[in-house]
Amino acid sequence: MTGPLEWLTGWVERGLLNPLGGLVVANVPVPRAAEVDTGRLVALLLGTGLVIGGVCGGLALAHRLAHDRRYRSPETVFRGLCKLHGLDGATRRLLRRVARHYRLAHPGCLFVEPKWLDPTRLVPSFRAQAAELERLRHEIFYVQRTAAESPAKTRGDEQPGP
Repeated sequence: MTGPLEWLTGWVERGLLNPLGGLVVANVPVPRAAEVDTGRLVALLLGTGLVIGGVCGGLALAHRLAHDRRYRSPETVFRGLCKLHGLDGATRRLLRRVARHYRLAHPGCLFVEPKWLDPTRLVPSFRAQAAELERLRHEIFYVQRTAAESPAKTRGDEQPGP
């Protein structure tokens, strides 16, 4: 059995350990701390830090943009309003068609401005869905349906549903 001293001298004899300090990698001695150019090391560390900072900043910006697109887009607002009012798929498609017909940039405007669902403004392509659009207008805005259906009621007299 060999002791630690024989083991260390074996490394020196085989050329794996430089007796002046430092490991030998492929017969090229690793420089000692005093031989390292500190200016180049600082420049390398600064460059590495800038690259890491740039990547982190880019990822943060991309995450923010994706979040805004996901939660603040007109389509997301429209979908949320439809869900809030409990509208089914067929009604959502009808409202999207109405928004496309009037070229609304934000289909959520249908939930803010009752004029888009006004039965007197309907074009012939929506005449078949006039009853459905009038029902939607009443549910969303609690607007009086027609004068013939409820002549005594005014908008202030109507109470919202449960």
